[in-house]
Amino acid sequence: MRRTTGTSDPRVAQARHHGIAQKIYDEFDAKQSEHLSKHHAVANNFATVAIYGLATSFNYKNIPDLKPSTEYNHLLALKVSCDFYANIVMNERTIDDIKAMADISDNSAQAKVDPLKFVGP
Repeated sequence: MRRTTGTSDPRVAQARHHGIAQKIYDEFDAKQSEHLSKHHAVANNFATVAIYGLATSFNYKNIPDLKPSTEYNHLLALKVSCDFYANIVMNERTIDDIKAMADISDNSAQAKVDPLKFVGP
């Protein structure tokens, strides 16, 4: 990004330098904030779909709304149940099943799978 002081006078240019730098930083911060907001929205949507999908697949009754106004004890009960269900699924899988669940097109998928310790029959 290039900005100009609009003058050839070194003293005037130096005096305007701080204001121009602040505008650049403000623009950068706004773009960064916009990017993070988009990233958080994608992550929140993915998490919501995953949570509802897991709870639905195990016929969890009365799935609470996943929003800030929902009572904490309802969310905690859902979390405990989802953790329990997820552990059941993971404990019934072989390491090959876990690798198949990972997105193999993602270069870091193998790094996510390797640390898993499978204890099975």
